[in-house]
Amino acid sequence: MHPVVVGVVGAVVIALVNFSGSKAIVRFQSIFTYGFVIIAVLILGDMLAHGRAVNLQPMFPNNAEFSWREGAIAILASAAFLLNGFQTVSQMIEERAAHISFRTVGWMMMGVIMAAAAFYCLAIIATAALTPWQELAKTELPVIAGARLLPGGQILAPVVILATMASLIKTW
Repeated sequence: MHPVVVGVVGAVVIALVNFSGSKAIVRFQSIFTYGFVIIAVLILGDMLAHGRAVNLQPMFPNNAEFSWREGAIAILASAAFLLNGFQTVSQMIEERAAHISFRTVGWMMMGVIMAAAAFYCLAIIATAALTPWQELAKTELPVIAGARLLPGGQILAPVVILATMASLIKTW
């Protein structure tokens, strides 16, 4: 299917959900959030169960073919895409209940940031445990490539893509 068609259909669906009222939006957000968490936990757990610790070695390459600097730059370049959702902080502060203090909001934000960091670390470790990192580093989408290595991977890889898309859609 052409990407423009997918984008237009997605925009129309999101517009319809937004016009349906706040209860529909809450239901939509809940389904997509819990669905993403369930799928992510199951697939990452499956990756960890099928992975091997030897694939994680060495933690830092010591050859010229793979520079840690290039990896660090790649992570920084992709951080803007990985850390989406921070635009909702101002909405959260504005829409918080009167009995919730700014201090509590601050602690909640810190907790969410730590949970996100733990999630990304888990995703990296689980994916890297499946195959030697030298092979994984050559793939375009490592988590998808890792999901393909699992039993039933030809089904799981599209599920990972759909879960990722659902996670991005819910930030709109």
